[in-house]
Amino acid sequence: MVEYNIGTCYGCRKCMYCGYDLNVKECDCNKTVKPNKKNRTEKVPYAFTRNFEQNITLRRKAFIQEKKELYSYDSNLERKFSFALCSICNNVYQKLYEPKSTTKKSVSSPVIDPKLLHTEEFINPQPKGLINYQLEEFIDLQSEEFISDQKCSSILRSKEFDNLQSSKKNEEMQEQQISFTLVVKKADGKLLPGKWLTLNVSTFKKFAIQIQKFVGITVGVNDIDQKEYSLAFKSAKSNGGGLELSDSKDFEKFQNEYEKLYKLQKEIVVVAQMKQKINKKKKRKQVEVENHFIFIILYIFIFTIC
Repeated sequence: MVEYNIGTCYGCRKCMYCGYDLNVKECDCNKTVKPNKKNRTEKVPYAFTRNFEQNITLRRKAFIQEKKELYSYDSNLERKFSFALCSICNNVYQKLYEPKSTTKKSVSSPVIDPKLLHTEEFINPQPKGLINYQLEEFIDLQSEEFISDQKCSSILRSKEFDNLQSSKKNEEMQEQQISFTLVVKKADGKLLPGKWLTLNVSTFKKFAIQIQKFVGITVGVNDIDQKEYSLAFKSAKSNGGGLELSDSKDFEKFQNEYEKLYKLQKEIVVVAQMKQKINKKKKRKQVEVENHFIFIILYIFIFTIC
């Protein structure tokens, strides 16, 4: 059993303070305190507190029961308790109301003349074949309306599910903290000393820019180009060349692999393979400019003394 705390979203186990997915990684927030505007970070702009009571709708009870079994919460559903929901789960929870019952309007019966009760027109006003035809047409019409209602409700449920999935996907696009070892491999195959990095990244573009900075520091070139090397990732204990890391799809694979290895308490390595020998002409030019500048200052100083 998992102890439920008010600082956790009951629907998806997200921390209501820092926004971490507690199914993947535990955070250091004090989740026993009720979330409010003062103790939440910008990653959790909204938090909703709800009460579980016996008079809530059956559909909402089913929602709570499902989440309790999914995450093995220790909540007692026979007693009243409070819980918190993130904006996405609260949106789903609020829609779980009981459908309104449709009452049929009573149709007033027409007043019939007693003299007509035993006449042929009253007993059989329409031919038998016509009555059967109308009855079949009525049944077909009711069946079509029932099927149409089923299709509409199915489409609505599908749209709500798609919206929920897209909202969760957008929320997951927030920055993720990743720790790994960066190793630069020279063009001749020699490895430079690795560097342990912890980066906050959300897209491959931001990730590549930060890697470019540390590759430049490692090889001693300030303005190194991303085209001068290629990236790959692998497990620290793997002997292979690793998987390519050159675009957004590769970055998604990298994030998934990182989460798997993180759960297993294993390390991931990013390898920057230099495509050619490091061009140090830029460094030489920089040194020449600095020497020339120093020479000019000494010349002016000597000239003023004389």
